[in-house]
Amino acid sequence: MARRLVWLHIAREIYLRERRFLRLERRMIRDHSNPFEVREEDFTRYFRVSKEIAIYLCQQLHPELSRRRRSGLRTHTQVLVALRFLAEGSYQRGVGQDFLMAVSQPTVSRCVTKVTSSICDRLHQWINFPQTDNEMAAVQERFRANAGFPGIVGLIDCTHISIVTPAIHAEGYRNRKGYFSLNTQMVRNSD
Repeated sequence: MARRLVWLHIAREIYLRERRFLRLERRMIRDHSNPFEVREEDFTRYFRVSKEIAIYLCQQLHPELSRRRRSGLRTHTQVLVALRFLAEGSYQRGVGQDFLMAVSQPTVSRCVTKVTSSICDRLHQWINFPQTDNEMAAVQERFRANAGFPGIVGLIDCTHISIVTPAIHAEGYRNRKGYFSLNTQMVRNSD
């Protein structure tokens, strides 16, 4: 009986060591890929932003996205996974399985949630509308100088972003073309 317990203990130790080794090897593989090494044109086509903007986002979001555990994803990986999902507009599994990311669907979901929440927390830093008369006059002057349109403070556009059929109030999301979407609106300045 004692001999059997010793063998069970040894077998368990071997099993745990093998699992630790496999986990360590997987982390090393993930850390070896660097999406920033691809050409600028490919990077922009793949993520729909330039490397400069992606690096800026990584720097700005680092405090919220930094690793909590040694095995956690690096900030740049989380940001790029979320950007790829937003650029792709497709399923999370496909984003995680592509050649630069290699993460699971739940990881993609967590990255998208964390990155978009962090961006939303900082929106006031990046998005603002002219508040004073002097600011409005300056924006109007730039529109007049750039495009020849006097008295303009912003351009507006709307689009529909396709979504999966919602479980609740689905018909409220059906657009005039018959598919489910979110109606988004954007205002742009003259720069």
